[in-house]
Amino acid sequence: MSNDAKESVLSIDGVNMALATTLVSALASLGVTDAVISPGSRSTPMAVATNREARIALHVKLDERSAGFYALGISKVSLRPTLLITTSGTAATELRPAITEAFHSKIPLLVATSDRPPELQGIASPQTISQITLFDDVCNSKILFSAPSVADIRVWTSLAAQAFASATDEFLGAGPVHMNLPFAEPLYDQEEGESEALEALLTKTVVSRTYKKRGVIPLEIVEEEINPKKRGLIVAGGRSFVSEATLCRISELLGWPVLIDHRFGAKNKGVTFVRGGDLLLRSKVFAEKAVPNVILKVGEPQASKVVSEFLSRSSISRGGCATTVALLPPGVRVDPGRDTSVFLDGDPEATLISWCNAIESMENQEKDGSWIELWQKGEQAVQEVLDADLEQARRSSLPLGEAHLAREVVSQLTSNDMLFVSSSMPIRDVEFFADMKDNTVSVLANRGANGIDGVISSFFGASYAWSRQRSKSLSVLLIGDLAFLYDLTALLYSKGQGGVIFVTDNEGGAIFSFLSQHERLERGEFERLFGTPQGIDLRSVIGGMDIEVDTLNSLSDIERVLSLSRDNPSKVFVGLVSSDREANLKEHNRLYALAAGEIDRTFG
Repeated sequence: MSNDAKESVLSIDGVNMALATTLVSALASLGVTDAVISPGSRSTPMAVATNREARIALHVKLDERSAGFYALGISKVSLRPTLLITTSGTAATELRPAITEAFHSKIPLLVATSDRPPELQGIASPQTISQITLFDDVCNSKILFSAPSVADIRVWTSLAAQAFASATDEFLGAGPVHMNLPFAEPLYDQEEGESEALEALLTKTVVSRTYKKRGVIPLEIVEEEINPKKRGLIVAGGRSFVSEATLCRISELLGWPVLIDHRFGAKNKGVTFVRGGDLLLRSKVFAEKAVPNVILKVGEPQASKVVSEFLSRSSISRGGCATTVALLPPGVRVDPGRDTSVFLDGDPEATLISWCNAIESMENQEKDGSWIELWQKGEQAVQEVLDADLEQARRSSLPLGEAHLAREVVSQLTSNDMLFVSSSMPIRDVEFFADMKDNTVSVLANRGANGIDGVISSFFGASYAWSRQRSKSLSVLLIGDLAFLYDLTALLYSKGQGGVIFVTDNEGGAIFSFLSQHERLERGEFERLFGTPQGIDLRSVIGGMDIEVDTLNSLSDIERVLSLSRDNPSKVFVGLVSSDREANLKEHNRLYALAAGEIDRTFG
């Protein structure tokens, strides 16, 4: 029976118990040995789950305020987080004195306040107050659970590990963590078969581990995973906190390919850097052959949904065979798929150097040569397909497309230049279709929150700082029309700035054409809600600001505008590329199919 099938037999109260049991079981696995609870109805699932967990000693106290200080006393001696459970309403407020003391004395506590679901808030429902901000100023962090409707064991387990890691933080200091748990009624009335279904779900639970150490994380902690005998994959995103030289060295010693984000900016061709991961993994034939048994993540996640889903499917938390290890600085937690098995909080650069030294001293460093060859062959096939297609476009009279624009712009820039890329389609076009040559450009983007506002201003600021560090450099921005219009006023203050702004004018939000809404909504409704044609003559608007603007029709026009900018370093040039959203969707699908077809033939 599939996980989905098992989940479907759980009623509301069954799912409540699934959440509570998963959370308590995961915390016990991580090292929680004691729990303190006061009687209450809304906390029934947590009470029952904790009482049935043999690894946790349960202490029942009638008064919540006393319960809080009792839990504090346990943790003062054990130095482990004690689980503190209350029902909803004013019961939760009684915990504040103990939580305040724990926060200021750096004592770990895991505070689980049961709550009414969102639909009962603000309508005078009994024992219902706004609980989610009760302890914000006296907690290391807070974890907000949603009211459970289906059994999502993987997410709940990950949240438990996140809470435990925050409560025991060696760098920021231990302290209380607030977990707010909304439960809908019925709270406990399990039907026949639900206990067995829940037990079956819990057998697949994988609780992530977190290791924290100032400086170097010893290889011994993950020596079973970080080993040349394994078929591993290194995933390097932007802000990886690791130098290219160190990344190359660990890759060569392990014999592991590096699935790289263009923002990392690696230039070394001696290592298998896989830049065409999105197109490569669209091939089911290749994806089936390329499943790793270890994934080492450094840096931010990549933009590609295809890549992120492949990595999640491969992880043991999703039923795959890969242990996913995330190596990041203290306080940085990157796990949007909640599929990481091991978190290593330390100095990524120093840690990898230490690992390299340890691996070099190993007596048996035999690597799986076929593994690295698989990825090398795949990367070569992707880039050859895209190169051939770009050359064909160069010889044709077809309109300049967005994918070809991204590949050509990157190919025309040097290692002394800077490319700033807007979120939405531009960052994806660069990641999916561009190839980083030996003299690769440095790529920047606002990918913390992935918004499309303030992009031109960010570009001008980055351009100023970049040119101050590198003489005779060129700064280029690749941006869509909506992001361009959002920050249009930045152009009014661009006097003395230089660089090229390439604007893909597709009359609205092109990225939505790639989502399911495009197929499921009637065209008029889709256009009104998502396509949002802006109907603005960008050429006239830009020209009215006394900024030179050119309409680009071919690949050769890109080189011409870049040359003009290099000859006029204190002047802004705007290159407009007109693009039809439907034609752009077809062009992307054509390239996806073209690459997948070639890869299927190569590996079929």
